[in-house]
Amino acid sequence: MTSLLDLINPKIISFAVDAVIGEKNISAPAYLQPLLNVSGGISGLRQNIGLIALAILLIALLAGSCRYAFRVMNFRGQERMLKKAIMEARFKDKIGVREKRIKTENTDALIAEFRDKRGGCVSLARKELRERYKAGTDRYMIAEAFNAATKNDQQWLKWQIRKERYANSSYKKRY
Repeated sequence: MTSLLDLINPKIISFAVDAVIGEKNISAPAYLQPLLNVSGGISGLRQNIGLIALAILLIALLAGSCRYAFRVMNFRGQERMLKKAIMEARFKDKIGVREKRIKTENTDALIAEFRDKRGGCVSLARKELRERYKAGTDRYMIAEAFNAATKNDQQWLKWQIRKERYANSSYKKRY
């Protein structure tokens, strides 16, 4: 966008010098004719040369605003990438440790971790409990934990039970 706006100003200056200030007979493109007619044609622009200066100023301001926005967005993207790289470098030894610990815990400890809302590993514990339930490991204990949890967990459990019950059913909906 900035490059396009940077190309417009020299054309306006060229038109102003050649056709308005000078006596060169230049015809404007068809899409600019209505704008030229509103301003009174070339003779109107000769009397109000400030309109050309205003157009140049507005386009320059718009180009500057676009350039500023581009630089701000570019800086924010670089900052985000740098923060991510710093965090990965700083905590390289800790990345994945919680996940490994959750995977290796027994089901009782995992349910306790799931119920402890202050522990910070509730979502990881939920994910592991769901995987274990699907695999058929300690289903009764996991079902009890999910029934005592949030409505979302209860609905997930009901959905799993329905899928198991009706997955191999020959019943199909007919419309």
